[in-house]
Amino acid sequence: MTEQFELIGNEPWLWKRSADSLAYCAGILKQHRDQEQGLRETDPGSTLVELMLWGYTLECLLKCLLLQNDHRLVRGGKLNNKYKHHNLVKYAREAGFSLCDSQQDILERLSLIIRWGGRYPTAATAEGNLPRYWETPKDDEALGSLIECLTQQIDVLLRGIK
Repeated sequence: MTEQFELIGNEPWLWKRSADSLAYCAGILKQHRDQEQGLRETDPGSTLVELMLWGYTLECLLKCLLLQNDHRLVRGGKLNNKYKHHNLVKYAREAGFSLCDSQQDILERLSLIIRWGGRYPTAATAEGNLPRYWETPKDDEALGSLIECLTQQIDVLLRGIK
């Protein structure tokens, strides 16, 4: 059982598949947001849920990249403590993925949204609250570009594995 758990947890294409599933669901919410221009004012919670899903998408992509760089996420039948966080900037750096300032900003905000913004009305402390909200279409475009860049890099690496 432990061996199978470790095989699954350390398989890059399964992390990519999870990222694809999360992106699909986030995309449905984004389409809804795009159709309802005033959604942010009438239902900001669904925008945060959408962004939480995008954040989890990036987390799965970055963990896939870590695995392709010979990191092991799972050891001894459990997730390595080193990977039990949602700090996307830290994952990107550890995976060797260079970030420009705007990409780092996106990952920092999505890290907060993953931790609480998509689930709760407030952070545990005032310091943990979002420094600023999501700016459309600028942030949407930066997020899309970041996901596309990561996905292309991962797809090239995955083709080399098969």
